[in-house]
Amino acid sequence: IGAAGVVPLHAHAHPPPLTRISSGEITKHASTCAVPIQHKAGDITAEKNPTSHWWKNHGTTPVTIYSFDIFRSEDKKNEKMM
Repeated sequence: IGAAGVVPLHAHAHPPPLTRISSGEITKHASTCAVPIQHKAGDITAEKNPTSHWWKNHGTTPVTIYSFDIFRSEDKKNEKMM
C-alpha cells in the first residue's frame, strides 16, 4: 500500500483472517473498535467476526500486508462442495 494509500471498506465472513504487517505502519478503522488502531511492521492481528473495516497508510513509506485465511478441516469439505 503506497504512501497515503487506502484498503477500502470491506467485511469478513467466516473464517476470519490473520493479517501480518510486514513493513511500514498503517491505521485500521474497524466497526468493532471505537478508536482506530495503529499497526507497525511485525504486528499480527486477527479479524473478529463480524467486522467491517478499512486501512489507511498515513505515512510516506509503503506498507506491506499479508492476510491469511485459516480453514478448519470441515470448512475445506464445505468449500469443495460449493
